[in-house]
Amino acid sequence: MKEVPVIQYTDLTEEQKKKYRLLDNRLSDLSEYDLENLRLELQELNDERLNGLFEEFDLKLEEEEWNEEIEDEAPLPPEITEIQE
Repeated sequence: MKEVPVIQYTDLTEEQKKKYRLLDNRLSDLSEYDLENLRLELQELNDERLNGLFEEFDLKLEEEEWNEEIEDEAPLPPEITEIQE
């Protein structure tokens, strides 16, 4: 992806900017995780420090599970057989 879609507010006052930042940061506190997906992603990353950030969810991440290979569900790209100009 060469471009990323963004929303840009250019007409906010300084007070509105501050309020927006506070509310935007608070949204993550109010959201919920997909715990099964979170567990699978943490297993795949295999990072004990990162796992520690999510201890409150009791995801039952065992060391043996970290070392298991997890299949990527994304298909492999087709092989390029010729170069087109």
